[in-house]
Amino acid sequence: MIIMPILLFLVLLEPVNVIDLNKKFYSIEIYKNTVYCAPFIGKSIFMLDDSQNLKPITFTDDVNYRIYDFFITPFAIFLNNGRSIEKFYLASGVKENIFSSTDISSFSVTSSEEVIFSERQKHELIFLDFTNNVKFKKVDLNINDLYSIEGIIYILTKNSLLICDEHGNLIDEKEIPKKFNRIVVDSTSVILFSPYEKYLYKLNEDWDKIELPHDILDITVNDEIIVILSEDGTTLYIYSKSDF
Repeated sequence: MIIMPILLFLVLLEPVNVIDLNKKFYSIEIYKNTVYCAPFIGKSIFMLDDSQNLKPITFTDDVNYRIYDFFITPFAIFLNNGRSIEKFYLASGVKENIFSSTDISSFSVTSSEEVIFSERQKHELIFLDFTNNVKFKKVDLNINDLYSIEGIIYILTKNSLLICDEHGNLIDEKEIPKKFNRIVVDSTSVILFSPYEKYLYKLNEDWDKIELPHDILDITVNDEIIVILSEDGTTLYIYSKSDF
């Protein structure tokens, strides 16, 4: 068994901004410099404007709609409700069903807006083409989370991190220091975490463990900042990327 060196950051990190939200949220995403927040059940995604006000983007009349995860693109919001992935067009207000399945645990959207998702019960990773039909599948994968960026797919399994191209070809496989539930990636960072913990792991030459002064529910990141949603879903902690 290979023992990977882990570096623990002992420096106390301080957020550059703390934003108290007037609603409780479950997940967050950042597109360019705008943060979007989603409740677990609801009919709207909320955009945080420059004045730190929450502006709703209503995509359904169903107040009991479940939002397990969502993804922002320039012209649309993709949503995973556990049984289907749907696409809401921001300009027209039209929502369409992309694909339905039995148990969609996680998904991501490529730069060409093709959807990749994991099917928990069947242990499959499914690739859709631009017409939203199944292009191909990879089987026998116990996937906890996945993320696609710049033509690369990061697949977090129970035991390792698989790095693949958009055709599912394995480029690299990295051992992870422990089991994690979530992964978030940008052009310079790969971050692993689990909700309700006070630490994350960031991939540099090795995995660096970074302790935080608060619990995590969700994380989103861009090239300049790391945004963390508090455990109770009511606070955003904004950190400078350079501090990590």
